[in-house]
Amino acid sequence: MKLPLRLRAFVWLTAAAAVVAQVAWVRAWKGDLEVDIMLAAVLVAFAAGAVQFQLMISPRVKFNITMAFYFAIVLLFPAPIAVALIVVSRLLGEGLLAARRNPLTGRSRRDSTSLLFNNGIYALAASVAAAAIYVVLRETPAALGSPARMVWAVPIGAIAMYLVYTVGVSCAAGIQLRQNPLRIWIAGRRKALVPEVGLYPVGAAMAIGAASFAWTPVLMIAPACVIYMTLRHTFRLQLVKQTVSAVEQLADIVDMRDHYTFEHSRRVADFAVRIAREMGLAPEQVETIRLAARVHDLGKIGVSDHILQKPGKLTAEERAAVQRHSRIGYQMLTGFPEYRHGADLVLYHHERYDGLGYPSGLQGDEIPLGAQVIAVADSVDAMTSDRSYRSALSLSETLEELSRGRGTHWAAAVVDAFQAIAKREGEAMVTAIEGSRLAGLERGEYAALDSKRPLRDELARKLELRPNTLMGIDTDVASAILNSLERIDERIQQLGEEATVDELTGVLRRRAGMLSLEREVAQAHRSITGALALAFIDVDGLKTVNDAHGHAAGDEMLREVARGLQGGLRTGDLVFRYGGDEFVCALREADGQTAHRRLEQIQSGLNERYGRNVLSVGLVSLRDGETADQLTARADGALYAERRIRRADHRGEMADILTVIEGSLAASS
Repeated sequence: MKLPLRLRAFVWLTAAAAVVAQVAWVRAWKGDLEVDIMLAAVLVAFAAGAVQFQLMISPRVKFNITMAFYFAIVLLFPAPIAVALIVVSRLLGEGLLAARRNPLTGRSRRDSTSLLFNNGIYALAASVAAAAIYVVLRETPAALGSPARMVWAVPIGAIAMYLVYTVGVSCAAGIQLRQNPLRIWIAGRRKALVPEVGLYPVGAAMAIGAASFAWTPVLMIAPACVIYMTLRHTFRLQLVKQTVSAVEQLADIVDMRDHYTFEHSRRVADFAVRIAREMGLAPEQVETIRLAARVHDLGKIGVSDHILQKPGKLTAEERAAVQRHSRIGYQMLTGFPEYRHGADLVLYHHERYDGLGYPSGLQGDEIPLGAQVIAVADSVDAMTSDRSYRSALSLSETLEELSRGRGTHWAAAVVDAFQAIAKREGEAMVTAIEGSRLAGLERGEYAALDSKRPLRDELARKLELRPNTLMGIDTDVASAILNSLERIDERIQQLGEEATVDELTGVLRRRAGMLSLEREVAQAHRSITGALALAFIDVDGLKTVNDAHGHAAGDEMLREVARGLQGGLRTGDLVFRYGGDEFVCALREADGQTAHRRLEQIQSGLNERYGRNVLSVGLVSLRDGETADQLTARADGALYAERRIRRADHRGEMADILTVIEGSLAASS
């Protein structure tokens, strides 16, 4: 991934500052440069090992216990030697990290930019810390035995080292994430201030002890590890909450695509928990079922709106598209450790007890019990909610339907458990849950996805997944989540493009185009001029081209027309394929004359390519109060009138067009 220029410049600036500081120390140092080789080797080795164990404080800020060793090195050795030892230790540690590829992503754990920045920022922090210490001591490090001055020098050095490192890292993260570095710094300190600051007394204790016993750093590993493990446990708890929250928000967005299914997953989870408890399942099983039920329809992200909201019967192809959602959801969840048990329940929640379900046709006890529970809960909510193709069933009607499917569609034990709940709680149970759905709709919580934006961007905008949901996550687990989100993003983008873009021509499909046209019409009515021109365009003679030269030639002709329309209109103008050989173009802020001139230029280029007139155009301008459908109907009428005028000349023109195509095909062969 290519990094932003500003970030690369900042990395090189940091490295350059570290080099300048080191050169300054080498030139200015007047004291002794003798080094205890054994002590230096011990500190370098343990610091390099500590690099292997990291926690993510934010998407670009990590925590480990290396700073304790680095601070001890600064206190124990002459400044030029200390900085050099820290760089050597860092190179060794990060080299080991780079050699250990992440098993979840297959990628190297380090790249050249990270290596350069990390070495630069640690070296710079060490140089500044040493400078702060010597300003207070006014002596070389040989004066570590001077307690009076060390009481001041050590804290000041620690503060300097801490600020240079944390501010530098926050600035780099701010540049990369395009956020305020100060906010990133404050957020990181809220999460890790105590353990970060706690490493400096540990480092100071290492230095004081090592002055008389070289193996003191080994003894100090224990308190440093306690700090690390405490922070790791805290962040793992945060990880569970954040991951579940992010995935559940994804599921909510799926439900929000259609007001009939608004908060459907929440209600299914509520039903599933009640059923599971009624069946006497263990609390751990109940929680697994709740987590899975909450996201059971997550895979419907990959199903287009026109299928999900279709009022009539689905075709075989549409039904197959819907049935893929359980497998898509399963694939999405497998990247999240919190769903390692629940993912199977999502995969199999549409299996039937008699083996006639999908995706695998499991039968009876082959179906996981949690999936059987979710299947009943899902069906109950579907039956007790309005749908585009029918009104909601009453509770008694729902119970009758469950009884008919008991032992065939659904497991008998699960149906019996729900019936026991219904008998005890009655209609009030369904009424309460449905009431929460209606209250949500009244608050305006339902919001369909913007079909004009890429679905991936729309999800990112609504969820704000990055950086918030990766705060304070163990490095390997965070990599797995990020990798899963990237795969989801890629899949969502692919599905969004398949649903909205015409595969042949690369312009919008009819449904997506009409939705965009509705927005253009609404915007034009709100504008001062109210100007919007609409052209309904027909590609003349496409059938004749297909019959004479095959569909490949006809397809290429459609692509040429689409390219001509897109290239000839302004950025922001709308082009979509209405169907077959018909296209629609909406020209913003354009009156009839302006639109006519632009379309004539497009026609001229296509006519030159094919010999004569290729397009028939019906052009109209938006009227006050007119809807998108009315505007399209008028443009279609104008096209029909244009066709009648040109019909007399059509045969002669087609002969010329076919001649040009024959010549093109001969040249390409």
